[in-house]
Amino acid sequence: GMVKQCLRDCLLLSQRVSNENLFSSNEELHEVHTEHLGLLLVDFFLGELHDITTDGVRLVHLKLCKNSYKRFLERCKDYKVIDDRGDFEAYAKSLTTDRTARVELGKREVQLKRRQREVFEKRKKAATRRIMEEEEGGNGLLGEDEELERENALLALELSAIKALNNLTMVEREMEMVKMREEREKDPALAEQQRAAVQAKDPG
Repeated sequence: GMVKQCLRDCLLLSQRVSNENLFSSNEELHEVHTEHLGLLLVDFFLGELHDITTDGVRLVHLKLCKNSYKRFLERCKDYKVIDDRGDFEAYAKSLTTDRTARVELGKREVQLKRRQREVFEKRKKAATRRIMEEEEGGNGLLGEDEELERENALLALELSAIKALNNLTMVEREMEMVKMREEREKDPALAEQQRAAVQAKDPG
């Protein structure tokens, strides 16, 4: 299907990015060419694709999903796209109980989306002006275009990092549920104990 094909293509792209050493932990974000910024999202998209893959062993895809998100978040941390939150897996788990952290993350997401809409409108206007300039024999507004494209790519990176953190929380939760289900399937006695425990809590 389409998801499988996208997953294969994304894996190939991830391998190529790795082989060509496009990114280095020794460089800073301003040193990364604007055209390459989008490639920082490859691991994020791998995580998204593993998350929606339903065929095969679900737990395997969830583990691959988690690892892809973590690689993406580590890269974002290296480039200071997001703050260092220590172990991302532990931080994602803490979001389920830390309301303040969830609210702060939500506020930042709203700010970024608002700015993203503003940049989108500016890019539309810049494209219109560029076409008019070109029709009049000018060179267009390459400097402005570059600046807007770069900001747009950086906004996409940080928004994807926030989504990856939120998704990690849900992936962890689902992994626990899948493991419990597998344990019940292997051990009928355990399944009966869990059912009895649920009924004891809610006899009605």
